[in-house]
Formats: sequence, C-alpha cells, structure tokens
Amino acid sequence: TIKRTKDLKSCIARHGYSGSIQTVAYDHLPSDLKSVPLMTSDHECVQQINEGIVRSSRCTETHLFTPFSADNGGARTTVTQELTFKSSSSSRTARKDRIDSRADMTFDHGFEIKDDSEARARAEELLSILCDITVNDIQPEVPQLFGKLVNALRKMNQADIKDVFRRLKNSQICSMNNKRVTKFFMDALPMAGSDAAVAVMSELMVSGDVTGVELDYWLTVLSFLPDPSADMMTSVKMLIEKDSLKMQAMLAVSSMVHNYCGRR
Repeated sequence: TIKRTKDLKSCIARHGYSGSIQTVAYDHLPSDLKSVPLMTSDHECVQQINEGIVRSSRCTETHLFTPFSADNGGARTTVTQELTFKSSSSSRTARKDRIDSRADMTFDHGFEIKDDSEARARAEELLSILCDITVNDIQPEVPQLFGKLVNALRKMNQADIKDVFRRLKNSQICSMNNKRVTKFFMDALPMAGSDAAVAVMSELMVSGDVTGVELDYWLTVLSFLPDPSADMMTSVKMLIEKDSLKMQAMLAVSSMVHNYCGRR
C-alpha cells in the first residue's frame, strides 16, 4: 500500500485571471505558499500494488473556502476518484504519429476574447440603468453594474464601441445624467483591455476627446496591459506619430512594446 499526498498550497500556476492590469506572480519568492490562500485544499491518494500491478487507487481532494470558515464549518467540496484493476491483455503495436510540437503539463490559463453580437445591446442597457439610478446619488448596485459594463465592452468590436461613444456624446443613451454616465463609460473602457478597446482609446486620445488627467490615466493603463497584442501595437502607433502626444505617450507605448516582446 502506497499513500501519496500533495501540498496544493505550494503548487504554482493554479489560478488564472483576466484583467487590464499587469501583475507579478508570487512564484519566484522563497515561500512555501505559491497560490492565493482563499482555499484550504488537501490531496491524498492510496494505491494498492500487487506483483507490480496497481490493483486499486483511491484519491480524495477536499477544498474548504477559508473566509468565514470557523472550525472548518465553511463551504466545502470533496472530490473522490476510484480506479480498480479488472483485467489485462497483450499489448498491440500501434502506429506512431509524428510529434510536431511539445509543451509542458502546466495548465494554460489563456483567455481568448471573442466578439459577442449581443454585447453592444447589454452595454447600452447597462448605461441606461446607470443613467437612471445615479441621478441623485450612487446606489449600492452601481459597482456590480460597472463590472458588467467592463465585461460587455471587452466583448464588443471597435465599430460598436465607437458608435456607443458617439451616442453617449450626443445624449442619445442618457439625456438627463449624461455627464456622469459618460464618465462611467470612459472609466470602463481602459479596464476592458481588448484589442478593440485599445484601438478606440488611441483614436479618442489623438482626436482630443480625452485630455488632462483622464489622458494621463489612460496612458498609465496602457503601460500595465498584461498581454498586449500585435493589433494593439498597431493601434498605439498613432499616439507617438502625433506631435502633441509623442513625448507624453512614449513611456506607455515603449512599456507595451517591452511587455509584448517579453511574452513572445
């Protein structure tokens, strides 16, 4: 009988995220803790081996959500897997396919942003709701609606984002509270972090629709994009081609180039 255990807190690359801000992994620090300690997890496998053959294997994982889990009474998930040896047979020679590429077994947390045909309608609906509930003050549900707006913008194409901005500018989506709702849109767009969002941001900065403190904020966000693409490089090129923006945008654009090349 062989008993195997894993210290899941010390495993690397267990979590993925999708955001507009670049972060630094905790993996390289000299610590036994390599993942976010929101979950207390245990992994144990017991194998029965006889005459060199694994006769049975039983693996159990428990995951406890650490916050609010006094005396192990929080939300808990238990996963059990069992394998039992049934029979054996003679091996057969199989034709081997050519191996074109190899990759390690680390889980790929890559996020692919796809255009969503309904995203524009959701964005306009969210902006309309924000328009109605923020006339006099900020309601508790506003942060959640803002997060949904960011997610909707992330899935929109460049033409739809530009058209939503045009309609906001002309007070077609919100007339009585347009200034505040437009600010929600302008704050959400940099957080989308998509190719389309960066393209529209670049156009708005070049056209002069974004200036002052807001321009500085947008350029700062560009500097910290976690995974800039080749399309983003093409979009921000116009920033350093415009004389009035060239010096101000140089750091942001060069940071994007550095991040892009470092991941290729």
